[in-house]
Amino acid sequence: MDCGVAVRDAADSLAALQDSGRVGFMELDWSGWQIPECKTVAAELSSRGHTMLLLGVGGSALGAQAIRAALPGPVHGGQKLEILDTIDPVRVQRCLAGLDPTETVVVAVSKSGSTLETLALLRLCIQWLSDATGDSWTQRVAVVTDPDSGPLRTLAQERGLLSLPVPGNVGGRFSVLTAVGMLPAAFLGLDVDALCAGALAQRARVEEPSLERNPAWQIAAVHHCWREHLSNSVWLTYSDQLLDLGLWFRQLLAESLGKVGGQGRRRGWTPIVARGPADQHSQLQLWRDGPRSELFTIVHVDSGQETPVIPDLSGPEASPGHWLQGHTFA
Repeated sequence: MDCGVAVRDAADSLAALQDSGRVGFMELDWSGWQIPECKTVAAELSSRGHTMLLLGVGGSALGAQAIRAALPGPVHGGQKLEILDTIDPVRVQRCLAGLDPTETVVVAVSKSGSTLETLALLRLCIQWLSDATGDSWTQRVAVVTDPDSGPLRTLAQERGLLSLPVPGNVGGRFSVLTAVGMLPAAFLGLDVDALCAGALAQRARVEEPSLERNPAWQIAAVHHCWREHLSNSVWLTYSDQLLDLGLWFRQLLAESLGKVGGQGRRRGWTPIVARGPADQHSQLQLWRDGPRSELFTIVHVDSGQETPVIPDLSGPEASPGHWLQGHTFA
């Protein structure tokens, strides 16, 4: 099928899903309730501790992690965000040992409210907070979960915990611009209004019905044209700011397009995240001389920030890499 035709068919299918109300991430009500409520809950939590410990796995953590890394703007009052997305006992114990429970608030994120790993972590953290603060642990715990049902929603109602909803028609991996990502962003003091404005501007770009002007259509078309020949989609970035965004991309691609079937065959893209230059020096020979199975998307950021300039040295130390002097690290 022609790439342009295939992309337009896919766009029509997405539009139909949107019209049916099944893809709520395209129509989030930020100004109506979400941003004000996230700011309110973030302010209450900030008054009780300067560190937020977020408990969640998959989409319940990766979006917030990507925001924290990609938007390292001014963080107010020394606020910090720690994320536990594992039940590895060594990582869990080290994390809690490095935090002061009297200065920590815990946010459990699970759309269903029944995610095994999140519930295990929450039970441990409740005991950890209770040992240090007694019954006031309830003032230090918030949940982001289904608005109406599930174990976390029931706990919030029975204990009077701070809580925010995940809209029912927003899948977990698409929930970064709900309270799942916006609450920790607001807690850190990041500009959530500007974040949403940027999302709206980007949505307008990816709704443009033109292969020449729509970046989402373009990357989809490239993948469509190569899908019979390649199997791995590599996110390669030389910006550490965008590395965690790549980890979220990995989930989005794996759970959405990694399982596409056709004509009785299982066919889909396997996402891989690579970090330059470290992975360039560990995998480049494979990429160049090994099996031809990768399609590369090289991602960069125009930060506009000052960057170190490689200095002009004198003496014997001037010889190694002398041709680099005057160049910036960017």
